[in-house]
Parts: sequence; C-alpha cells; structure tokens
Amino acid sequence: MIDQIPRTIHGVSLERTRTLKTSLGVVEIHHIRDELFTGFDGLSPTEAGVASPEKALFDTAYLLSTRSGGWSLPEVELPDNFNSTKLCTFLDLVLSKRVRRIMHDGLGLVLRESAASKG
Repeated sequence: MIDQIPRTIHGVSLERTRTLKTSLGVVEIHHIRDELFTGFDGLSPTEAGVASPEKALFDTAYLLSTRSGGWSLPEVELPDNFNSTKLCTFLDLVLSKRVRRIMHDGLGLVLRESAASKG
C-alpha cells in the first residue's frame, strides 16, 4: 500500500517494545494490548500470519496517534478490495476516546484521499 522503502520496519506484538538491528535493516516491535492483536491473514498454530491491509493501516494509525497527535499518510494507495467496515471494527477496539478520535480523523482523511486518487 506504500511504494516507498521504509528506513525502519514496524511490527506489533504482545511482547514488550524493542528495536532489532538486522542485516536487512532496523525492525521496531511495538507492544499492543491483547484485544488489538487480531486481523491477520494466514494465521495458524504454525504460521505467524500477515496483517490484512485494513489491520496494517489500523496499526499504523494507532502507533502514530498514540505518539504524536494529528497525522496523515498522503502516499498510501488502498487496494480495490479494501474493506473500510473491517477497518472500523478495529477502531471500535480502541479504549481511549482521545486516541480513537485522532485515529478516526486521520483514517477518514486517508480514505477520502485514496478515493479521490482513484477518480
């Protein structure tokens, strides 16, 4: 959904927050609450799974909203099968009204910009 190559790869985990330096680059693992650790495709007892596009956008918005307040992601291109209803189900899991409001505003902007770019 993002064409740019990031300097740092971010992931979410139930483990505590930490930074790993690998030969491929820096990986930052961010702790999230148990209730937010959902929305992965391919998850099985032997496979870790990968976040769905909706969950990946949610996680990005969550991390940005808990650190800095207002934010935007103008470079994001959402896939044609992106499900904004699924995105909203994740948003409902956020307990903090402040963080949920910041996320709602930022995600609304991302959805509008994505729709406008598709014409």
